[in-house]
Amino acid sequence: MSGFSRQIILRVLCGVLLIAGILIGIWNLSKYGTEFNRYLANKRIEYSGYLPMIEDGRFDEVSASFFISIDQSGEQSARVILVKNLNSIKTNQLIPVDTLFTVQSQFYSNEYDSGAAGVQTFLINHEDESAFVTFIYDMGEYYSGEKMTLVSEILLPIIIATIIVCLILLVNVFELYRHLFNPINRINELSIRIMNGDYDTDYLKIGTGECQNDEVGRLVSSFELMRDELRDKSDKERRLKESEQELISCMSHDLQTPLSTIKAYAEALRDGVVVDEADRRKYLEVILKKTDTMIDMIKDLLTYSNAQIGQLSIELGEMMTKDFFAPVIEELRDYAVQKGVMLTYSSDETNILLNLDPKRMTEVLYNLVDNSIKYMDKDVKRIDIETHVSDGCFNIRISDNGMGISSEEILYIFDKFYRAERSRTSVVPGAGLGLSICKYIMEQHGGRIWCESKEHEGSTFYLVLPIK
Repeated sequence: MSGFSRQIILRVLCGVLLIAGILIGIWNLSKYGTEFNRYLANKRIEYSGYLPMIEDGRFDEVSASFFISIDQSGEQSARVILVKNLNSIKTNQLIPVDTLFTVQSQFYSNEYDSGAAGVQTFLINHEDESAFVTFIYDMGEYYSGEKMTLVSEILLPIIIATIIVCLILLVNVFELYRHLFNPINRINELSIRIMNGDYDTDYLKIGTGECQNDEVGRLVSSFELMRDELRDKSDKERRLKESEQELISCMSHDLQTPLSTIKAYAEALRDGVVVDEADRRKYLEVILKKTDTMIDMIKDLLTYSNAQIGQLSIELGEMMTKDFFAPVIEELRDYAVQKGVMLTYSSDETNILLNLDPKRMTEVLYNLVDNSIKYMDKDVKRIDIETHVSDGCFNIRISDNGMGISSEEILYIFDKFYRAERSRTSVVPGAGLGLSICKYIMEQHGGRIWCESKEHEGSTFYLVLPIK
């Protein structure tokens, strides 16, 4: 149950308790009114029994206090002609007619110490005239026993309900502080920490006593996700800055060697050190080769930079496997022959539809083949390419018989500048970005790439593309 739902239920419960207490009080009040009416009815019956005695003049047999009055026509008052056991009412006294029928008159209430007088008035024949007989009695005999009962039965349920509601509200305030205000204050503290660059401070755990799985818990969860995103972006920015520094350092080192070679050979040609035409051509070939090396390194650098900032365009399109692989394999075979490497290709002849970018996938295949050629150390150089379909994927395997990769180093070959970190040598040119670029392109195709290798025996690269 959510926190706000609990708050609503608690408030509804408080309202129900208060209403129940009031209703019980009203019900008790109505019950008291019924009993009071019964009390008055019993009094009227009691006094009705005295009427024959009064009409016969047997006043001594009547134990109640009363007076007899005759209506004074036109004066709206009655003249008292007989009084029994009453101190404040005298004969010949004029009393307003409406006073004869009321219980609230201060005049009657003063007759008794309790301050509460009851009145019962009857019409009788007195000495052949119509007259009123008015009985006055002390209602203290009723209130003395009923007053506290009235208070307890009417007010007690309301008081009890109010106390329970107050207790519930106190518990509710404590819960609000613990499960609402405390987490919000904690979020505020962490926001300040995050602004200061601290992303690692532990926060309240959802489902614990301090933070339930409710609206506040979901707010905490969202805050945690936001903090993780900010931390990832901060780490990414930090790594990017480190990468930029590393890039400058590595590229400076890699470009220095071919530039130094080009400079030395160009100075030799300028100074006339080389006279023979064959030697001059040899020097120029070295300069061109080193220039091509630098161009390849700059291309890799540009491709990697675009991949890092998400601007390396991947234009996926539907293409049949034979339409793509047939021309690419021929180009790769011719390129390998130029490098003195034999390249073979085998396929299960399955022609299926793939969703790929032919330009980028060609770059991946060229990069892997070129990488195999660079690290060839055998007299007979061989590269085998195989394609087949299995498990709903199109699989490509590129294997060679080169120098291989050690088990310690194979974990890092897809990291940027891996070659540069391992050993920077002019024998194997490049910036160490090729495999990192291949991994990026394969991931953008929804595929995977990995390598298996044995040192001194060769390496095999596996590429997996999902079938459309």
